[in-house]
Formats: sequence, C-alpha cells, structure tokens
Amino acid sequence: MRKPTWNDVLNNRSCNRVAQDDEISLDYLNLKPIEHSILTAARFYFSSFARPEESAWMNVVMFSERFFPGENSSKIAQALLIVVHEIRISRRSTLRFQDPICINCKNRATTEERHFVLMIKEVWLKHSATALTHAMLLCEGNKTSDLMRAINKLVSLTKLDGSWETQNK
Repeated sequence: MRKPTWNDVLNNRSCNRVAQDDEISLDYLNLKPIEHSILTAARFYFSSFARPEESAWMNVVMFSERFFPGENSSKIAQALLIVVHEIRISRRSTLRFQDPICINCKNRATTEERHFVLMIKEVWLKHSATALTHAMLLCEGNKTSDLMRAINKLVSLTKLDGSWETQNK
C-alpha cells in the first residue's frame, strides 16, 4: 500500500449532504490561516470519533507540518486532540461538524464549529468572558474549565499573534 499524499487527503470528494439553515460560510468568520488549519484538523479528529474505521486522525498526525508549519507542529496537533477530547466529554449530544474534505461542506461551518472558532479567537484576544461564553455554548452548559485550559495551551503554541502567518508565507 502506498503512502497517502497531501493531495490524496484533500481530494475534493463530495458527500452530497444538503446544507442546513444554521450553517454559515467560513468567509463570514474571517479565519486566519492558522485558525483555518485548526478547524480543518479538528474536523479530521471529529471524523475519527464519528467514523473510527476511517482513521481520519492519521491525516492530522501524518501532515502536522502542513497543518501547522514550524517547530511546534506535533505539539499543536496533540494539544488540539486534547481540546477535541475535552469538547467530546463535556457534551451530552452529538457534535455537528463538516466533512473536512467534501467540496460542498468544508467551506461552511456548523453552529458548534462557529463557537469553537470564536472561542479560539476570543482566547487569542484575551477576552476570557466571551471565550467562556462560547465554551459554555459549545459544551451545552457543562463543565468548561478543562476545555479552557486546553484551549489556552493550544493558543499559546500556535502564536496567534500573527507571527505564524509572517514566518510561513
């Protein structure tokens, strides 16, 4: 069996799912490249829990340098997995997420993904109360302290101050 390439991972397949009314375009969220990478990698992790037989998590591990260029790529991938785990164990209902490789889905965000991305943005901006609000909505009002610790670690590793974008253009 040959080793998959980055193009194999993002091969523009379509799942033919119909968009939901509460989904928004990613353009609306105005994501930085690192934020888009975090969301995409999180979607691969979420996919692994939804469809374990596909082992989608391997895409994040194998291509961590492409998702997160720089010396912290593997640490960021691990920190993100911890964030995903904290979200999963705090929720009571199934988390809705987009397929990371579907050409029809990957450019839209569910309500949960919107809270996920906005939580990260607010932590980066040091708006802890607003970040906590998004975390509470994402966790359905359940415990958020472990998630907030994990998000803070992730943000500190990703250098969301803009240096990641400048170094890796």
